[in-house]
Amino acid sequence: MSTLNVANISDDQSTLSNSANPSDNLNNTTTVDTKFVTNGSAKAWVNFNNVAIATIEESLNISTITDFAEGETQVNIANNMSSATYCITACSGRTTSGGSPMAWIYNPIASRWQHETIGNSAVEGDYIDADHNYGAAHGELA
Repeated sequence: MSTLNVANISDDQSTLSNSANPSDNLNNTTTVDTKFVTNGSAKAWVNFNNVAIATIEESLNISTITDFAEGETQVNIANNMSSATYCITACSGRTTSGGSPMAWIYNPIASRWQHETIGNSAVEGDYIDADHNYGAAHGELA
């Protein structure tokens, strides 16, 4: 494995010969300290559907998901976190019935977290499968 040592990353579009527009502010950021890239980026994230059969829609650093029961899913990390003290942010999107469920994460370890989704009643144990579930892990990889 190679190591690239840099202090800042620059996105100077003016030096490109392709069709980039150097006067477009969205395509002409200046620099960012690399600590924001290495420390501030999600190390794993997932968008999954757990209606009928749990299916990963999009992901980064997620190997598989396991559907335990309605509204109860385990998200398995491909390259483990360094410990179980990472931070997970999550929410659930929509359901087939058009509701807005709530989700929470529990029991994280370095290789996975568990994701529960409850219905509009917000009563623990009222688990439902949602069309879209989201989760992102922030922290240090092993």
